[in-house]
Amino acid sequence: MAKKQGGGKLLPLPLTTFGEIAALDCHVGKVTYSRSYTLVQYGVGNACFEENVMNVVSMRVCAIAALAMQLFSLPAYAQALDPYQAMASIPDSTTCPGTQCVMHFPAVPAGKRLVVTSVSAQLGPASNELVVEGNGVSFFVPKSDPNIGYLAAPVTIYFDAGSTPSARVFAPNTTQHTSLIVTLVGHLVPH
Repeated sequence: MAKKQGGGKLLPLPLTTFGEIAALDCHVGKVTYSRSYTLVQYGVGNACFEENVMNVVSMRVCAIAALAMQLFSLPAYAQALDPYQAMASIPDSTTCPGTQCVMHFPAVPAGKRLVVTSVSAQLGPASNELVVEGNGVSFFVPKSDPNIGYLAAPVTIYFDAGSTPSARVFAPNTTQHTSLIVTLVGHLVPH
């Protein structure tokens, strides 16, 4: 906001309330709001001035968004994510050869990279952890408590195009008939 002083010079003023404008001998003629700016018309003496004042909230949101795009190297148009969610299961853990239960997920499409951000599983008493494998890496995901039959964990695991993610559960107790279910959630990005 600026106030016109003698000689045609505009002096900057801080963002003010209507009461402060009135105290400055300015008369508010019109105020129009939108999401990104406030149009203020005011008068000093016989002159009328009009200014677009960007809302402070809009300025903060724009600054944070610009910083995030720079930090994460996102293009300005910020491409939409291609979501990924897949589930694999084994109905009875006692049927797994050599007490190793392996569940395979769909291969990562050509030209894409899979970013897995969450793993959840029903393991029952059969195991206390699972191993997510593929792309030459093994990622161990333990239960938060061995007495709980489920696990859910935030992760960051990458799989390149053509690789096939899998989940391996070691189920040594051949008397525990447990249904094993593993779900991978994440997104595909161009690669």
